[in-house]
Amino acid sequence: MSRVALLQPPAWGIYDPPTALAQISACLKAAGHEVLVCDLNIELYSRRLPAYRDAWAIERSSFWTRPDDVRALLAAHRETVEEALARVAAFRPDLIGLSVNTCSQPAAIELAAALKKRIPAARLAAGGPLFCVPSDPAPLRDAGVDFVVRGEGEKAFVELAGGRTVPEDGLPPIIDLDSLPFLDLGSFPLDLYDPPGHMGNHISLMTSRGCVQNCVFCGPRAYWKGFRTMSGRRIYDEVRHHAARRPDLEAIEFLDLLFNGRLETLREFCGLMAGDPRLRELRWHANLIVRPDMDDGIFRAMRAAGCRHVTFGIESGSQRVLDLMRKRYKVADADAVLARAHGAGISVTCNFMFGFPGEAEADFQQTLDFLTRNARALDTAYPSRSYCTLEPHSYLAGHLDEFEVVPSQAHGQYWRSRDGSNTYPERLRRCEEFSRRARELGIHVGEGLQTSVEKDKWLSLGNYHESCGEQEEAARCLSRYLECAPEDEAVRGRLAALKGV
Repeated sequence: MSRVALLQPPAWGIYDPPTALAQISACLKAAGHEVLVCDLNIELYSRRLPAYRDAWAIERSSFWTRPDDVRALLAAHRETVEEALARVAAFRPDLIGLSVNTCSQPAAIELAAALKKRIPAARLAAGGPLFCVPSDPAPLRDAGVDFVVRGEGEKAFVELAGGRTVPEDGLPPIIDLDSLPFLDLGSFPLDLYDPPGHMGNHISLMTSRGCVQNCVFCGPRAYWKGFRTMSGRRIYDEVRHHAARRPDLEAIEFLDLLFNGRLETLREFCGLMAGDPRLRELRWHANLIVRPDMDDGIFRAMRAAGCRHVTFGIESGSQRVLDLMRKRYKVADADAVLARAHGAGISVTCNFMFGFPGEAEADFQQTLDFLTRNARALDTAYPSRSYCTLEPHSYLAGHLDEFEVVPSQAHGQYWRSRDGSNTYPERLRRCEEFSRRARELGIHVGEGLQTSVEKDKWLSLGNYHESCGEQEEAARCLSRYLECAPEDEAVRGRLAALKGV
């Protein structure tokens, strides 16, 4: 038996325990190993200083990719970091696992070096989203990491804990997801997580991997090839397991890219939930794709099983743009499916993008027409505040010439079309016009931000114009941002530099 410490560096989400670490912890315990879980991300968030109040907002993710800024944050919260490292050292681990993504890599490098110095006998392993796609492990190896786990980590960490090695390119993916043990949520400080108020006492579950779609803008799909899902019975059993341990449980958030990839699984799950007097009272939300074979009956079954809210990735009301995106559905199918979900008494949210490469003004007007036509069925319209981003590892980001896109070195949001007609400010204009139309129609507009729309607008515009060398316009936008966030000394310093003060 080995002693394994699992560490989540910042930044990661603040609503729930990291699902991947909860799954790996469960697998290690099932194999007989002793596990300590340390979510340093949520510990730092819960004790963050006023200067870093907004640092964990999703729209501030670029902050975490700047090593100097991350080092300054860790130094400012030295006591919290020291407590976590001391706790790991006192556990005397044989193996330490770090979960690493693009935004947590700078912090992971700092923590790996500190852990190697403090616990030199422990082996360090790094895995996570960063290593589910091609990426350079050298910075982490230089910091003292002994093993890099590529791909899914459950089997790999069990192998490493048993004193064995894993191939450089990772182990084969787990085909039978039903074989996984239930998430080990009890090892996390559940009182520290900060979900939106409407979620209440909830758990978040990931019941599938991959997607049946092949949307060209999607980056996360690169993490998993194909589509695998648990059975409906296995999903039900997991819900029942956690509900038995959480008498106050009110809701479930399914984190899957899509929850209706296999309709027989969805039907089985709904039937079991509806037949359970306790579990059918739990509210749940899931992401769905538009499927014309989802009839009124399946939406009624979902409602009877506790489903109260679904989200569809509509993205555009133009069939031409949907075809460019390779969305694999017809606009008329979306009209019908939204009406069915709404008719079953399920709250409907739809996500929309703006300025996908090739989208003309006429295509955007068709999206506004879609909004108007479906206003009665839409409870919330969620306009993407990144409008259309070149997500790393997406087909779009890898085929810029095909889509006539000129990238920006500053950020994946700031690309332009080759003819100059599709720019970041133009995409912002479309988003704002869409939001106004939705409000006029009585549709709630989701912000999708953790600061505010105004803050994000002016800071992002300032960053954009600065990246274009337009100093005067950048200064104007950053000044507007500081009217919303006067406490942001870092931006105040940038503004002074732009003005030559």
